[in-house]
Amino acid sequence: MLYSSRLVFGTEQEAVRLFANSSDTSKGGLTIQVGRSIDAQTVHVPQSVLDSCSILGGLLLPGCRIVNADPIVFAIIIEYLHMSSIMDLITFSTPGHLQELTINENPLLSLAKAWHVGDMLRMPDLQNRLFKVYRAYYMQCLEDRLRPPLDPEPLDSKPLDPEPFVYLRDNIGNHTKAEKFIVDFHAGLMQNQAVLKRNDFKLLPNDIAVKIRYRWFELSGRVRKDSLHPELSNDRIAAKDSCYRVTKDDAIVQSDLQIQYLSLWSHETGNSEATDDVSVYDLFAPNLQWNELPPEHSTQAGIFGLLDFAA
Repeated sequence: MLYSSRLVFGTEQEAVRLFANSSDTSKGGLTIQVGRSIDAQTVHVPQSVLDSCSILGGLLLPGCRIVNADPIVFAIIIEYLHMSSIMDLITFSTPGHLQELTINENPLLSLAKAWHVGDMLRMPDLQNRLFKVYRAYYMQCLEDRLRPPLDPEPLDSKPLDPEPFVYLRDNIGNHTKAEKFIVDFHAGLMQNQAVLKRNDFKLLPNDIAVKIRYRWFELSGRVRKDSLHPELSNDRIAAKDSCYRVTKDDAIVQSDLQIQYLSLWSHETGNSEATDDVSVYDLFAPNLQWNELPPEHSTQAGIFGLLDFAA
């Protein structure tokens, strides 16, 4: 099921612009790779972000690769953090930053990926800001759906997308606040439907489908009047409910950045050399290789690749 929105979807040119902005070396900082294997993209992390985020500042080295993050989503977040650090205001927001997460073909999957990055960086303020941005997107989608359709035949014929839920569970776990938000997002946009279509739920995990259906019952006024949770008849997203708010005290299992570091193999000596000063143009040279160590050598920060100095 697709949601109508007045926002224009991003283009390839927009993605290129994001990476170009993030790679502005005049800002100082480090140039790294983000993403898996051949899908990895070059992203520049400004010094201001390294200074403001202790995890990035403590773990990143020139030329390393963050494996478990989406490169486009990561670039948007880095640009947002850079501008926030400049303005010294975490809620700083202009078009072209976090709002850009909502203008692609799968905005809820982008929310899941961005929320995951916020979790790995231990930045609850970023996660809360994401919910604010997506509340605005939700309100726009809700307004669009309440507008009388020009075509009597519904356009939203595709089933609900399971990817955001699968991504969150694979990378963080079950029952996250992001999962709760996306459940409420879907149910909220269905709240004025007289009936639910079985086809809408056929791709979802069974427990997610049940949660959305039950939440729809609550929102559409079909919950018993003696319900133990009468306040749940309200639209939590529209009401800016605090149930989504993330704090540092939340008792959750957090995920970690998975980082691979580069070493330079010397065919003359047979040794590996550190590549602290490797330029972005050398990252794809044939004499560079990724090195990984077994899990027992990983640090608590989640690193599984280290510079290899062994012969």
